Amino acid sequence: MYNTLSAVTKGDKMLKNVKEFIDKFEFGVLDSPGFHPALDKRVEHIDEELTELKQAIKNGNKEETIDALLDIVYIALGTAYMCGFDTQAHWDEIQRANMSKVRGVTKRGHSYDVKKTDGWQGPDHTTILEN
Repeated sequence: MYNTLSAVTKGDKMLKNVKEFIDKFEFGVLDSPGFHPALDKRVEHIDEELTELKQAIKNGNKEETIDALLDIVYIALGTAYMCGFDTQAHWDEIQRANMSKVRGVTKRGHSYDVKKTDGWQGPDHTTILEN
């Protein structure tokens, strides 16, 4: 494995790039969190990219794999922005909840998984949305 810290710290640039794209093409951004009129179309786009990802993995194509993975992230972040969500606040809450899990085999049956501990508390998106 190689050190990906430098890639992680550039996350702010990734979101900025996605916002620039959404704004450039005037897809519209809600003033408060809600369901953007294009949400169904965005989900279709994510589904298409997921299909491409599965095919790329099946074909052993690294270039198409990373392209599909990042296209999914790009579309998902852009969609969250269009829907008026505070992506960083929600991300931080998901990170908090995920970091309180432990590694272990779940119902999916593989060792590349994590599970909830006793007393685990999921992300509290309601509080963020109300503020």
